[in-house]
Amino acid sequence: MAAPAIPESPHGEHVTVMVFVRHGETEWNASGTVQRLTERDMGMFQGMNKHDATKTDAYKAYSSNNDRNEHLPGGGESLISFPSAVSSCLNEIADKHMGSTPVLMISCALCIQSV
Repeated sequence: MAAPAIPESPHGEHVTVMVFVRHGETEWNASGTVQRLTERDMGMFQGMNKHDATKTDAYKAYSSNNDRNEHLPGGGESLISFPSAVSSCLNEIADKHMGSTPVLMISCALCIQSV
């Protein structure tokens, strides 16, 4: 039995094949808790449930601020900076698995949409 072929680009370069799957509902999703690695870094809101987060001044600023895509009150990743964080992580994984078997990536919808 022959070994599986190493994936190559049309130009003959080795590549990393990534297969993305949207994860199911986690316990934190179900409880409304703001999370990190399965979502973007939410700064001071990280680990808080939505009920508690809505009581903060930062949440009020986030809810009424037109530039929240560029700045997240209370720290964390803005929607503008999030894709570069995802890209950096994916590049590390791609480099580590270059030319190997496909890599299964289980992620949230926001990460998948940013690819």
